[in-house]
Amino acid sequence: MHESRLRRAQVLAAYNETGRKALVQLLRAKLEHQAQSAERLFSHLKATITRKHRYKILIPDAIREQATLLQPACSFSELRKLESIAGRYYWQTWTHVPVSFDRSWRGCVPEHWRRAGP
Repeated sequence: MHESRLRRAQVLAAYNETGRKALVQLLRAKLEHQAQSAERLFSHLKATITRKHRYKILIPDAIREQATLLQPACSFSELRKLESIAGRYYWQTWTHVPVSFDRSWRGCVPEHWRRAGP
């Protein structure tokens, strides 16, 4: 297939049912891998988020919850929003990860460098 025809097919895929289904499958796979990663990396932390109704949910479960909401009928805006919410949960967990430095550097490193995140 010529390169221009391939690019055209990729762009048009976003506007047909097959392309939309493929996009949802890719996003679900991405979010599932993020959830698995959060489980492996942060299982000792039991990182949770608190919902509006004052209940707590584990980060991997919150990511999977967003993945279940991904549907081919969703608009691109809705798909991006769901992916963004799940991504925010995932990256928030990194703020709990301690960062260690070699002994020769420890005295020179500012305190805020010793944790991942903002």
